[in-house]
Amino acid sequence: MKNNKTRKEKWLEKGYTEEQIECHLSFERSKSKESRKKHKRNNEKNKEIITKIKEEIVNQILECMSHNNTFGMIPVGDTFIGMMPAGAKIKFQKEKRRYTVQASNRFYSVCTKPQNLVTRRGKSGTVEKTVLYTIIDWYNQLRGTENLVIGMGAETREDCEEMLERLTTAESDVSSRNWCPLDVEAFELPKKPRPTNHP
Repeated sequence: MKNNKTRKEKWLEKGYTEEQIECHLSFERSKSKESRKKHKRNNEKNKEIITKIKEEIVNQILECMSHNNTFGMIPVGDTFIGMMPAGAKIKFQKEKRRYTVQASNRFYSVCTKPQNLVTRRGKSGTVEKTVLYTIIDWYNQLRGTENLVIGMGAETREDCEEMLERLTTAESDVSSRNWCPLDVEAFELPKKPRPTNHP
């Protein structure tokens, strides 16, 4: 059987007078009220501190943006750009021929360059035109091949766009075995088409 007696009833049983009990309850109420006020003051003070910190962070970011024209941009050699567009030409330090950017976003660029694959049988041989590709990881400043066991190819613009989609959605990544630091020596952005004057 549960004991549903109140504190007041228990204190009366112990011999406390009504006046003593009321005095004690009054003291408890005043302490509780004081504690609530203290918590409220602390909460308001914490809110002010948090607001002040947020304002300082925003001001620091704005100040950084005003003094740094490269804020939010990607480094390409000694230059910073918003994004390497498709059609751009990139020359790497360890490569003789330039690559062409086939598909790109702010995180990755899929680049290709033509290659003639010679297959020899006896004295004769056949030449098959194909491409070499490399993926630029702008965030980690490295480049390499895709980490698929069976490559999906990069012969067409559509192949490269599909590869970029896999990289961006984390279905694949730059190979951890076949990569090197990003070593852009030079790049050339695609020329904008001249506007056509219609009569």
